Amino acid sequence: MIRVNLTYDADNPVYFYESWIGDIYIDEGLGSGSKVVAAMLDGKAIGFITYTYYEEGHYYWIGHGFVLKEYRRKGVYKTMLEELWKIAHENKIIRIQNSVNIRNIPMQTFSKSVGRRPIYIMYEDIRPLPEISSKETVVQCSNEKTTS
Repeated sequence: MIRVNLTYDADNPVYFYESWIGDIYIDEGLGSGSKVVAAMLDGKAIGFITYTYYEEGHYYWIGHGFVLKEYRRKGVYKTMLEELWKIAHENKIIRIQNSVNIRNIPMQTFSKSVGRRPIYIMYEDIRPLPEISSKETVVQCSNEKTTS
């Protein structure tokens, strides 16, 4: 069974979050307004896709997707994605985007197999914070420094 359009509410998480067992915790990073397509089997969530509508660009962004290991390669994610496409088309949306970790070859292979195409490469740069002397404070959201 696929459950759809479950709205995430930070103060009252959707019931199926509680049905996850093991090392899965998907609360992190979900904002208010995110929705979920979940695959259920015998009352247990076996997979999910979280998505958010972006008005600028008129598309859905897949934030997270997961299928329990024992149910992978059995069409669960594809079924959830097809359900998301139904929701998208009902809302006159013709584009769904997501990012895939460069090391996640199975998801890249799956994405290509269902007709998805890469549209850009994302780069990341991580640098430790510089030492700040006691006489300086960093102005938030600015490269300027002020001296105290």
